[in-house]
Amino acid sequence: MINRTPGVVRRLFTEGEQAAGARRRDPAERLAARFAAKEAVMKALGVGWTVQDALYNSSDDVLKREGADKTTQEAYSHEVISHGFWLGGNGVEAMFYAYAAPEPAGFSESKIKPAEAFYSQDMKEFFLPYDAVRQSASPEHTLMEFLQSTYEAGANLAKWDRKALER
Repeated sequence: MINRTPGVVRRLFTEGEQAAGARRRDPAERLAARFAAKEAVMKALGVGWTVQDALYNSSDDVLKREGADKTTQEAYSHEVISHGFWLGGNGVEAMFYAYAAPEPAGFSESKIKPAEAFYSQDMKEFFLPYDAVRQSASPEHTLMEFLQSTYEAGANLAKWDRKALER
């Protein structure tokens, strides 16, 4: 991606971040980690974009939104299903999360695996407690069930052309 779309890299990362990535053997890996860290910090602090901000009617709404940074504009220029991990804090345990933006009708009622996963109406996200993954017989399998079932629910309900996307 870095070589094919240098404009995206310039829009998403500062010159310092780009330089730090360039010093690595695999700059794409460094920049991907930096992007994930930015997303996690913004989400944890409740600044920048929020899930509620992501629930828009069209990508034009985000692009025109006052104060939308380049990362937000790029991330929500199309439909998205996002997965991540939140370390917890303020009395809330660590969780894996998944959301779709814009959220397709019926997403919140989807049957998500494993059984410990749940949907938060307040956050408009599915959550899977870290302890449920850690304590399971197969943590990798448990986490993959969550990731796959939330992806499939969002992609199917949004009527994505999965055959074209999943090559």
